[in-house]
Amino acid sequence: MKITRFYISNFKKFQMSSIQELELEFNQDIIIILGTNGSGKTSLLQELFPSATRGNIFIKEGKKILEITDNNNTYTIITEKQPTESTLTHRFLINEQNVNQNHSFTVQSELIENHFNLTPLKKSIFTNSIRITDMGYSKRKQFFTKINPHDLLSLLSYIENVKKQKKSIKNNIQLLEHRKVTLTSQLLKPEDIKKIKQSIERLSKQLNFHISIQNYAKHEYAKLANIDTTLPDITYKSLSGLLFKIQGYFDKYKIQSPEGLQKQISEIQTQIQLFQKEHDIYLTKAKDLSNEINSLVEQSTKSEKFTSQLLHSIKSIEKQMNKYKPDNESIQPIPESELKYESTILSEIKNHIEPIVSIKNQIPSKLLNSSILPKIHSALEKTNKELTLVQESIDITKNKLKQLQKKLPADHHIPCEIDNNTTYTSTCTILKSYKTFYNSISTDIEQYTKELSTLKTKLTKLQSKHSKLSTYHQTISIFNKHYLSIVNIFDTHPYLFNILSKDKIIQILKSSQPYTLINVVSEYYAQSKKYYTYQQLQSKHNQLVNEYNSIKSNKYTSSTLIQRLLSTKKSELDSLSSKLQSLQKKLKVFNFTLAQLNECNETINEFNSLQSQYQEAIETLEQHLNKTFYSTLVEHESSIIKDLNNQILTLENKLKEQEFIRVRLEQEIDQQLQNLYQKQQLLADIEQSLTAINNTYNFSFLRNILQNVNMILNQIFIYNIQVYNPYLESSDLPDNLDTNELFQFSVKIDDETEIEDISQCSSGQKDMINFAFNLAILLELKFTNYPIFLDEIDRALDNIHRERLLLFLKSIIDQKLVTQIFLVSNTYFHEALLGQYIILDNRIGIDATYNQNVTIVKQ
Repeated sequence: MKITRFYISNFKKFQMSSIQELELEFNQDIIIILGTNGSGKTSLLQELFPSATRGNIFIKEGKKILEITDNNNTYTIITEKQPTESTLTHRFLINEQNVNQNHSFTVQSELIENHFNLTPLKKSIFTNSIRITDMGYSKRKQFFTKINPHDLLSLLSYIENVKKQKKSIKNNIQLLEHRKVTLTSQLLKPEDIKKIKQSIERLSKQLNFHISIQNYAKHEYAKLANIDTTLPDITYKSLSGLLFKIQGYFDKYKIQSPEGLQKQISEIQTQIQLFQKEHDIYLTKAKDLSNEINSLVEQSTKSEKFTSQLLHSIKSIEKQMNKYKPDNESIQPIPESELKYESTILSEIKNHIEPIVSIKNQIPSKLLNSSILPKIHSALEKTNKELTLVQESIDITKNKLKQLQKKLPADHHIPCEIDNNTTYTSTCTILKSYKTFYNSISTDIEQYTKELSTLKTKLTKLQSKHSKLSTYHQTISIFNKHYLSIVNIFDTHPYLFNILSKDKIIQILKSSQPYTLINVVSEYYAQSKKYYTYQQLQSKHNQLVNEYNSIKSNKYTSSTLIQRLLSTKKSELDSLSSKLQSLQKKLKVFNFTLAQLNECNETINEFNSLQSQYQEAIETLEQHLNKTFYSTLVEHESSIIKDLNNQILTLENKLKEQEFIRVRLEQEIDQQLQNLYQKQQLLADIEQSLTAINNTYNFSFLRNILQNVNMILNQIFIYNIQVYNPYLESSDLPDNLDTNELFQFSVKIDDETEIEDISQCSSGQKDMINFAFNLAILLELKFTNYPIFLDEIDRALDNIHRERLLLFLKSIIDQKLVTQIFLVSNTYFHEALLGQYIILDNRIGIDATYNQNVTIVKQ
């Protein structure tokens, strides 16, 4: 099976690429589809796969043709959308003969599946959609079981059925065992049964005694039966007749109670009121239509005014067009869909201009430049260092002053005159030496005090400089932040750059009138609105002019229009008349029903009155009848007899129940338990055998697939990579093996690095492992007479592995493992492949002359 030709027009997914028509003829077995993101590569790949198209893929109208050769037959799959139709039309041609006569989607799908045997499983394999690395162990088990050629699904169904039967039998055994314990606990002891029998004999003697007393009491009470306690026949008949009549109404109208009757009467009255209102509304409408018809008849002579009114409307619109004509047509207007954001954009720009205005006076405008920020930042760091050094010098000077002051005595007085007595000669020498030392220290203190004053002055200047630089740095940062926010607004709405460049924006912001920016943007929105208003007026003007010319050329007078309106209004009047007649019939039926229900209500009131009289008569008669001792005795004895009968019946039932329990335990429960134990053992043996068969089939199938997967991977990767499962490498499987463990696929790289499962590999490795599994399944199931469709499977590969992958794809074509390969990529690194190129978008950097047998019509 090979795809030989493909054609599509007005494809929605090609809008970004501006491709109106695309026609492809495939003369090679490897086809590479190139293009930038969004150019429609993947969508084209999906449309190349033979399938019935569902949903509207075209812009208003379009056509898709897919031509396939298979077994010396030519198949053409056609999908078409006409502008006047809402659904797609499907055709399936075999050697130019259409076999989908009804153009049905369902028939198209069945024809494709039947002729090409394209099941959903094959589609998943051929499109490389199966992602084994993304499946859990149980999902992998379900998948490989489903595709296994040995029909393991049926086998698993049998195993599941056996498990259900085992579970059911186990539940039944538990129920029976519980029932056996319950019944055994209900069995009475022999001495208890003997006591029950004795109680029945005793109660039977008591029963016979009380029956004899009751018979005597009845005989005596019968003597009082001659007293007439009945009502006159006419009263009873009257009640019966009324009740029969009421029941007839209730059955006819499906009424359950007198309350239901009142509710139904209320509902019918409400419905009659609604119908009456609707009748009045229709009647009013009919009168209005009659007045309109009369008015139209009167105006039929004035139809010539229509043309003059139309001409007046044209002139009025022309005046409005002159008012809204754009001042500058060279400026491209704002897209109409963006006009709604005017207030939001102006508000955002204003919010950013206000902080700029508030900081402009804090710094010269020439410094409002992002390039000067590094210099200010550097000056700040330098000033910080100088401040630190000066502060350290001040601290050192202060410490030296403290040390010198400590060396001075507490009393700084030194005697000025010394006696010439020799006794004091040595003392005078010491005092002179001390005075010299004191003067030296005083000089040092004075020097350090001056130095400290100088350092404090320098510190004050540096602090002032640091504050000024910080203010500059903060002000410029705020300016840049709001400037960039304004530029970001322009980037979000790029049409604003039609009137202002970034340089112009910053120039306005630095000027004395930054709010000019808001005025410029606001004016741009105003001009754009004016432009669209002018366009609407121009469209309406053209429409009215065309209508005027049509009326003038075809002599289409307003008289004809009035006649049409008259015809329409008369039709509406006839329809209203019909509705009025229908409502009148309904009102007649509901009024009749209401009359019947009211009659029923009156009958109920009469019945209640007679019943009350009848009850009063009965009560009067009962007052004359005194209950005798015998009537009381009859009732008392009846109660005792009934109680004795119930006690005897209860005891007899208890004896029967004991006998039933004993028989059931012996004949039913024990025998059922024995049968269930045998069935339980048989099902366990069957389950073990079927599970062993399932594991064997899975074992062989998986081992063959893994061998092919490793063969494919080692032709693609430059290092040795092996996907394996330790259980599949042994000859026998453990008896207690969890079958999910068969589907844990580990990875070994160069016999050194081990990865626990393929889901933990890198993106490029996982893409190649999934591709290898898809191809290995294709080979194992012998699906080799089909093309395969690969969507950017090389996206995570480096150039070396991408080239090895492409060489491998060429080898499977040479070995005829597949008929064709359709490869989507956004990287041009396929020179070694020597396939057929389809370049959808020149922006990828490849000249469209590389296209082979490709016809592209741009919009």
